[in-house]
Amino acid sequence: MSILKSLLLASVLLIMVACGGPENKNENKNPSPSPIAVNPPKEDKPCEPLGHPCTDRFLVRHSYPKCCSGMWHVVEDDYQNCPPVMPFRVEDLRTEQTCETGAAPPEGLGPFSDIKDLCPNPTDTGDKVTLTECFHGHWRTAIYSVYKCPDSPRKGIHKDHPDSAKEYQEACTEPMPAYTPPSP
Repeated sequence: MSILKSLLLASVLLIMVACGGPENKNENKNPSPSPIAVNPPKEDKPCEPLGHPCTDRFLVRHSYPKCCSGMWHVVEDDYQNCPPVMPFRVEDLRTEQTCETGAAPPEGLGPFSDIKDLCPNPTDTGDKVTLTECFHGHWRTAIYSVYKCPDSPRKGIHKDHPDSAKEYQEACTEPMPAYTPPSP
């Protein structure tokens, strides 16, 4: 009987791993980072200390690549109206991609996976995310709707279909253009 129980337990664990494990009740805002991004080991330090947002007056989420200590990081700043409007670093994902000063970040580097790769029939959460990214060798700031998979905490964006985008003349080897959040 114990062999049967062991096989049953192994089967359940295999199914949980294949399906992404049990639902996380402390859902992260970005549970589905791109395959390039990895959670930093405990000894890695973020580019800047993570902040603590001041209020519930959330304005915009801005995510972008940053070269830090020889590695590309994907950081997220949430802008809130405290007042005044202030950014708070809320996420810092170290990638496995090395960087040098003046080097362009890899294209497609970002914290959100393409929703079409995550699930069929996603639903729009009503949330938006602003990504500043390297796009065809030049900087681009694009606003995307955030989608959620049915019956799952996984979220993503339609990478090929931003709601709006502003492309800059600056090459990705130049400093990223300054980001100006919307007014409250």
